Amino acid sequence: MKMRLSAAALLLALCLPPAQADVVFADPPHRKQLHEGETAYLNRDYRRALQILLPLADNGDYTVRSIVQPKLARIYVLGPEGVKNPAEAARWLHKAAEGGDIGSQYYLGLLYLRGRDRDFDIKPDAAQAAKWLAKAAEQGHADAALTLAAMYEEGADGLPQDMAAAKWYRKAAELGKPNAAAVLAQMYAQGVGVKRDLREAEKWRRRAEQDGER
Repeated sequence: MKMRLSAAALLLALCLPPAQADVVFADPPHRKQLHEGETAYLNRDYRRALQILLPLADNGDYTVRSIVQPKLARIYVLGPEGVKNPAEAARWLHKAAEGGDIGSQYYLGLLYLRGRDRDFDIKPDAAQAAKWLAKAAEQGHADAALTLAAMYEEGADGLPQDMAAAKWYRKAAELGKPNAAAVLAQMYAQGVGVKRDLREAEKWRRRAEQDGER
């Protein structure tokens, strides 16, 4: 399964909306600096934003890091000549993902699934895609779980088809994805990837209908 995601769509998910920023700034000594960096970023003064935010990137406060690291990735993608840097964009996205940022984990997984483009220095790697999507899914990212399930079901880029597909369809279904519940119902009805169980099939069929009506 090949995911096609524009860089612009990816970038929209890499940073917190401005309205949320003041709410999550939990480190008073850096509140002003974060605000100044956010202001410069919103004004598209990416050089200034980089100058302000880069010293905070490895801050000991998780809240600060979780704001700054994804934003640095975005700056290195959107910045002008001299700032734009695909390798640095990928490096900061990795750091944010490694630090536990669920959005960065999800989009890093998609980038590995999609492969290298002009904005991120990342080559396609199904194993890495599965790794990061799994981390996001385990934290409750429903789209990550659904994407991972489809990867295993289709054997994306050499990824083996196995019972992991059912595991991740279940996870996505539990997180409220009606299409995942519908697929899981079919798997139980046919005994594909799981032991055939008509009661479970009916359970997930009803769940798909209920979630689809929300």
